[in-house]
Amino acid sequence: MSDTPIQQYLPNIPDHPELKPVSRRHFSYLITGVVAGLVLGYLLFDNQTVLAPIGNPKTRTEKPLAVASNQSKKTEPAITQIVAGTQIPGDVILVEKIVMEKAGWVAVADDQNGVPGRILGANYLPAGTYQNQIISLLRGLADEGSYFVVIHEDDGDKSFDYKTDLPRKNTGGQVEMVNFKVVAESPRGD
Repeated sequence: MSDTPIQQYLPNIPDHPELKPVSRRHFSYLITGVVAGLVLGYLLFDNQTVLAPIGNPKTRTEKPLAVASNQSKKTEPAITQIVAGTQIPGDVILVEKIVMEKAGWVAVADDQNGVPGRILGANYLPAGTYQNQIISLLRGLADEGSYFVVIHEDDGDKSFDYKTDLPRKNTGGQVEMVNFKVVAESPRGD
């Protein structure tokens, strides 16, 4: 590549004494840098599930939590499902599958004597089925810890407040939640 100034390709731009001509070489470095930055950004941030902690599929917990009791013959019951396998310590969790019968919050809470305690993080989700949802946490998960994924109602403002966005209960009066464990992976990967 020669060092021909790029200005020869842009004849309508007047010369300015403070601007130096840009060579083809420098222009190609700029374009290469922008393309490399875009590719790197895509690889690092587009597929976040690659960077998320992966639980042990042998300990996966899948539990239908809410089944409508007044089933009609024409429609199937609405079911909330949460699949959150064993996680590794860190400040995010990977919820493998969530089926939301209606919009709400998917929250992570610590375990306080077998019941959900302090909320560590929450994501708002419209009704639907979701795969591989990453939930960022305000405080990291501890090794050998026990935690809950809990579905919370939204009071209509789409802003999480544990005082007004209360845990959702199924038709049997049970809170829609699933418990999961945190285990550091061994150096062998098992």
